[in-house]
Amino acid sequence: MSLTKLLSANTLLTHQIPIAKSELVDINGRQVTSNWWKQSIRVPSIGNPPETSRLGTAFDYLARAILENKVGTVHAHRGPWVAKQGLVLLLHALGIADDLIEQGVAVTPVAANSPSPSATMLLAQWKRAGTVFRPVEVTDAKTSNHALIQERRDGWKLACQHNSAIYEVLVKNWREAVDMHDRFVLGNASVEQYAHSALFLASLEVVWRSRSVDVLDVAFKHIQSGRHSPGALFFSQNATLSEEQLVQNLVALSEVFQRAISSWAIANICCNPVFGKHSNVVGGADADVICDETLIDFKTQNKLVWRSKDWAQLCGYASFALDLGWPIRRIGIYYGRFGVPVFWEVTPQRVVLLDNYRQLIYEVASRK
Repeated sequence: MSLTKLLSANTLLTHQIPIAKSELVDINGRQVTSNWWKQSIRVPSIGNPPETSRLGTAFDYLARAILENKVGTVHAHRGPWVAKQGLVLLLHALGIADDLIEQGVAVTPVAANSPSPSATMLLAQWKRAGTVFRPVEVTDAKTSNHALIQERRDGWKLACQHNSAIYEVLVKNWREAVDMHDRFVLGNASVEQYAHSALFLASLEVVWRSRSVDVLDVAFKHIQSGRHSPGALFFSQNATLSEEQLVQNLVALSEVFQRAISSWAIANICCNPVFGKHSNVVGGADADVICDETLIDFKTQNKLVWRSKDWAQLCGYASFALDLGWPIRRIGIYYGRFGVPVFWEVTPQRVVLLDNYRQLIYEVASRK
């Protein structure tokens, strides 16, 4: 369970958010009217649901990197990447020894103020909680095609048989992705160069969030074992887009975002903030970014619409942050395909509402 899944499973939490659509304001603090929601889309949505989801997650990584580049590494705090958790979980499921996992994923980030738990720490925590042994999802629950299901099972079997080769490819890509992120943050790589890495990081994050092993096809593109030839895939049967099409869509989203934030005055950012004891209570909670005193979530949906579940998630994060003593003065959503943000001011009166909302979340979480 996580805050996102808790909200999805309990409509009570989305129906009782302490926020109204009429209370939202734009980047200049003006009340948002009905016309605001009629703005035209700037970057069209492409692909099927798994692809649009992967694009959205990849944009999260790109947007945070763009913000890191804007404020500089001294003013950027980077929380733990969920992609790392996905990689550790997958390697463990493939039967890779813990010490090799630690060697493979251990990297030193460019920012000195960016602590991240080691693979050894993650594995120990999961083992104590019993979560590390949750199986990865080999078959696709959304298909009843027995041929495709068997293909996926064959792919998983082959991956386990040749886990050392899989390990080498995934670790190499992981290290290159982290290096590319840091190069981009320091201004030494282009958006297009980093977009490839962001897509790989997004695929790893999916391993953790949904237990999907589709990222294994990245490795299968490079290895040959038995009758399997490089390029033969097992988990991407339903893909409709090429990697280059995904990259170009990401580049377009990033260009719109760079223009949107060019006028934003930001001193410090916290990427991937987690919320300590509160994250533990709900089984996981990590936001996209905090810019100074504004908590922001990125959305790449193809319609500019109010969705209560999005604001319920933000209210949950804000309530956790405030309880930890963090100075949150605004929460907001940046709609990536439209290039616009919208905000809700956290006034002293609303702090009380958010605290009550946190208590409601705790009450619902305690029933699980």
